[in-house]
Amino acid sequence: MIALPLKAQTQLQQSVGFLDVGSEKERVLRVLQILGDVPLYPWSIRQLSPSEQDRLRPKTPAAVALLPAESRVRTFGALKVKVLPIEAQAIYNSAFPYGFNDGPIWAGKGLTGALEGGIAARIGPLSFQLEPMVFDAQNAAFPLAPGTTPQSPVSGYYGGTIDLPQRFGDRAYRRFDLGQSSVRLDVGPVAAEFSTANQWWGPALESPLILGNNAPGYLHASIGTAHPVNIGVGSVHGHVVWGRLEQSPYASIQGPDSLRFMSGFVGVFEPKGIPGLELGAARFFHSPWPTNGLSHASFSRPFEGILKASLESTTNPTGVDADNQLASVFARWAFPQSGLEVYGEYGREDHNIDSRDLWQEPDHDAGYTIGLQRGWHHSSSALLVVRGEVLNTRLSALGQGRLQAPWYVHGVLTQGHTELGQLLGAPGGFGGSGATVALDSYSPNGRWTIRWDRIARAEGRANDGSPIPATSDILHSVGLEREIVRGPISYILQAHAVWDLNRDLAGDRFNSNLTATVRAAW
Repeated sequence: MIALPLKAQTQLQQSVGFLDVGSEKERVLRVLQILGDVPLYPWSIRQLSPSEQDRLRPKTPAAVALLPAESRVRTFGALKVKVLPIEAQAIYNSAFPYGFNDGPIWAGKGLTGALEGGIAARIGPLSFQLEPMVFDAQNAAFPLAPGTTPQSPVSGYYGGTIDLPQRFGDRAYRRFDLGQSSVRLDVGPVAAEFSTANQWWGPALESPLILGNNAPGYLHASIGTAHPVNIGVGSVHGHVVWGRLEQSPYASIQGPDSLRFMSGFVGVFEPKGIPGLELGAARFFHSPWPTNGLSHASFSRPFEGILKASLESTTNPTGVDADNQLASVFARWAFPQSGLEVYGEYGREDHNIDSRDLWQEPDHDAGYTIGLQRGWHHSSSALLVVRGEVLNTRLSALGQGRLQAPWYVHGVLTQGHTELGQLLGAPGGFGGSGATVALDSYSPNGRWTIRWDRIARAEGRANDGSPIPATSDILHSVGLEREIVRGPISYILQAHAVWDLNRDLAGDRFNSNLTATVRAAW
């Protein structure tokens, strides 16, 4: 009998703790999956529960050695408990706020510190995780967009129609957040969950159209399948979600109308006989929080018709609805034999009026993300990965004859597609576009990453209202990241040079973004 290393033995135990979206372990498992070292499993609905992680165990000790160290699971009869790794982070921005896909953290100019940790437990079908975060941003002063205030959105455009402050006040900004905390019950094929954790909908690695980890998670409840369920022609997996969305202290609406109710669903279908292919759809509604309490209609909203004409005689007789809908369809195809995956997502920021409108003008208030990832076994114990992704939510030429608004903006629910002043979806979705190209090298000793990112913050318009931009505010970032693993402790150092061309549609600015992270398992 071959004796497995302690790290491999730990992976063979029943999983305890949720797999947080955007975590180092999640990224490595996805790479191992396209290399055939981890079983195929749909990746377009995350965070992954402990029971789902049981289905993602690496097949070899060499693959296990590439995963971050896990805390030891302690068993008390049927109860399994794990102290989650403690993660401390320091972020420095020299000239202006910068950072994305970092959950609750808002990293302003100057120094920002964050601390995260907690505990997880599992007993039978019940899983529990308490993983709060606290951060403190120095939030030093920097030049704002001309003629704006700190509560104005980036570049000062569409003020009052999106809750996206340029700066959170004029002093240090700190907040405690329940973070990636969840309680979940799995009973056969059905799962119910109550959580504040980030959800990630769709296959994108960096820029999901609807939900990712660019903002704090919001308080929500969900019910759906515990795992993909066989229906003969394939398998289906999905969740229906309801939650409470909150705004920053600088939103244009205050008082009773500050809360929003969210409702939505996300689902994936894996056709039989086509391994690695997942097809999915998602729908997300923002609604004013009902003053008379939640009703059946509040919970069933995600299942209403998709065309405005079919709704105007019932739920929306005037054709003007306060609710804001985002919807998308997506696909991912993983090819473990070749170490490749390709994916894409197409979304809309509003209903179509009728089927003719849907087919005639599919680019109205539309956006897409496309990407790929290719991995190689660089050696028996190392991986090399190249990946690229493009986001486009820019206003189309249809704007010359038909009104369009930027993604995530809404004229009635003026918080837009945000939570506590940060975008719920792609960091470049509001500005109109984004891109990432990266090269990752993984080994048991850690990771090297070289990456280039581009994010559009705003597009200026010509005086005649033409959708053709007169100028654009574009961020370019070139970064080098190094993770060093020493037993149960990981050290992650990141340095990014950030050029903001036409910042606030005016002059250019340069920012140094430096991050140091220590992660310790127990």
